[in-house]
Amino acid sequence: INWDNILTYQKSIKDHSFVFTALSSFVESLSDYGTAQGEGQLLPSQLYFALGNAPTNIAISSGFTKWNVLSFAGRLNYSYKGKYLVTLTNRTDGASRLSTGNKWASFPSAAVAWQIGDEAFMQNQKLISGLKLRLSYGVAGNSGIAPYGTQSTLTRVPMAFGETSFQGFTFSPLLGNPDAGWELSGSKNLGVDIGFLNNRLNATLDIYDTRTNDLLLPRGLPPTSGVKTVYQNIGKTRNNGVEFSLNSVNINKNNLKWVSTLTLSH
Repeated sequence: INWDNILTYQKSIKDHSFVFTALSSFVESLSDYGTAQGEGQLLPSQLYFALGNAPTNIAISSGFTKWNVLSFAGRLNYSYKGKYLVTLTNRTDGASRLSTGNKWASFPSAAVAWQIGDEAFMQNQKLISGLKLRLSYGVAGNSGIAPYGTQSTLTRVPMAFGETSFQGFTFSPLLGNPDAGWELSGSKNLGVDIGFLNNRLNATLDIYDTRTNDLLLPRGLPPTSGVKTVYQNIGKTRNNGVEFSLNSVNINKNNLKWVSTLTLSH
């Protein structure tokens, strides 16, 4: 089930332009299964019916899995004379997979841009046809662990003593963690877009730095504990680099168009 609602409102006051966007989103996944088996049916006409009458290997199994994410977001786009741009966003998500008390988190972001190519001092030249400077920072989250991954569950263990059989129970190999929460990534980006010769040649340069904290990872546990792993917010990573792209329109006449793209990243 995926249910999204988007509301957009636009308003212009002289040189000022505002666009407000509100979002609500609900995503849910539900699955269940059931199996039954038995071997050596005495009457072939019974097919897979009356499996309880089968003399050997009678077994049943069933399962249920459900998870959902509820989200709310608001965004404001502001423009002054089309040259000075500001975007402010805040998103709040709640994920059922995470522990009670840690299911909700907010993810703010802000971005500013300057259309330098529209300034008056850029109008008396023909080499540069467009120039834009961008700067942004935002936080994103990850809750991608297995459903019920923060809970301890019991597993049935058939046992016997002599000719007497009975049922035992043990914890599943995955140990629950009541403190597991969101994995958060903060990203900074500085970018420049520039066009030459009436946009026949366009270049884009981006410098980025992303730092992730509270990584959601399965941590191995000593075998003597009786369990194998537990999901915890441990560790952090950093991913930074530079991306550059160059696009050119080599030929654009009549029915012939030839464009080239070069990309570099480090």
